[in-house]
Amino acid sequence: MAICIARYTFAMWNEIKTILRHSSVYGLAILLTNAMSIVLLPLYMNYLNPNEIGLLEIINRTNDILRIILMVGMVTTTLRFYQEKDSEIYRKKVISTAMQFLAVFSFLVVGMLIIFANQLADIIFASTKYVIYVRLMLLMIFFEVLYIVPILYFQARLQSTVFVLISVSRFLIGLALIVYLVAYRDMGIAGVLWGHIIHVGIFGIALFGYILIRVGVRFDLSLLREMIKFGLPFVPGSIFLFILNSGDRYILLHLTSSDSVGIYAIGYRIGTLTTALVMSPFLRVWSALYVKYAQRQDRDCLFANFMTYVVFTYTFVSMAIILFRRELLAIFGEVIYWKAAAVVPWIALAYLFWAASLVLDSGFYIAKKTMYKPFLFGISAAVAVILCLILIPRIDYHGAAFATVVSFAAYFLISLVAVQRLFPINYQWKRMITITIAGLAIVAADELLIGSRPIISLISLDWGEWFLWMTIKTTLLFLFPVILYVINFYRPEEKRKIRQLCGMKSS
Repeated sequence: MAICIARYTFAMWNEIKTILRHSSVYGLAILLTNAMSIVLLPLYMNYLNPNEIGLLEIINRTNDILRIILMVGMVTTTLRFYQEKDSEIYRKKVISTAMQFLAVFSFLVVGMLIIFANQLADIIFASTKYVIYVRLMLLMIFFEVLYIVPILYFQARLQSTVFVLISVSRFLIGLALIVYLVAYRDMGIAGVLWGHIIHVGIFGIALFGYILIRVGVRFDLSLLREMIKFGLPFVPGSIFLFILNSGDRYILLHLTSSDSVGIYAIGYRIGTLTTALVMSPFLRVWSALYVKYAQRQDRDCLFANFMTYVVFTYTFVSMAIILFRRELLAIFGEVIYWKAAAVVPWIALAYLFWAASLVLDSGFYIAKKTMYKPFLFGISAAVAVILCLILIPRIDYHGAAFATVVSFAAYFLISLVAVQRLFPINYQWKRMITITIAGLAIVAADELLIGSRPIISLISLDWGEWFLWMTIKTTLLFLFPVILYVINFYRPEEKRKIRQLCGMKSS
């Protein structure tokens, strides 16, 4: 083991630098995609009431599931088939066929759903009075489908500069439109939806036309059959994953109220900040590199250490969010949303399991045994639904948060059992458990010592007291790596790297 660690030391830091370098390119685009909903949080919390935010959350979740169905696994399929042959004509045929099929298929399905929008609204909201939102949502989905394959074209060709420029432009235009329509035109939910429709429509139509001109109208029915055959098996797993991630909102809506969905959605959004802004770009790049790493002799050390560093990074950043969640809510919006603070720690804990499971997922792809994943998602989704049905009627959105933790933990554990049979790695359980316990101890200390006092100080404008509590919170946060250092958690090579980063000479 010592030899393994010694060989690993210098290589691992180089690999981390590689991952970070790539993350800064495509990661920026992913970051902007995730950041839109987060940047808009203050707008929603000041211009929409909990009922409206709850309805908007349901609309967004429904958008997600309909997009999964309309795409029929074409995102993964298009990238897979594009790389299959080193022929420019074949690759253009793949892109062109996928684009034409999705445009026609989504047009027909969305058109049919618009005709039956009243019935769809009744299913989603148990009321037809929100049918206008359903129609706007369907229009938005159609333009999103037009956008997806063209943007994949740039990703597949590794045209990262164009990819990022498009993502940045879409982000800025979309943000400006939604702020204008909600804050200045006071259009509420309709303003949010129209803002998305306009900016996604502009980019969807423009990119669809541009890429179709570049690749030509090269529809191949036999190729399409192969692509659908390959992509369809991904759909059930995606639906189960959707239920695992989003099913609790629908149960909340039908068993409680849209106000509860709104409060829960705000807490959920804050609780997933680490995943959205830090881990998603990092892990997306990892997904492009793990196949190469799996072929190395030191793969056990590399994969095990990467998992440990993911857990460490996630825990540290999430601790900051949990410690300062009340302040974030106080700054973002109205008093009515402050009770969402109770949801944040549970969701952050749930997504610790999720971040770790995303690292585990690489084993399924390396072993080419992805057929197990739909079953694992299905089991975890069933756990989530059962717990929500039991807990939500008793403790409202707190029950949804607890169900999320248990179901995500269940997914991690059953994934671990399955993947260790396919691609066994000797993970550093003692180190990861130490990280988690230290993080939980810091959060518990904050709750016992401070609780909600900083918000009270902020309301009363007692800046002296507020500064004191902020200092204590900041001290608690940075005690985390110090405690790990004191208990000799870090390995010698990690200590040397820490000293270098701090500008200290290595002994």
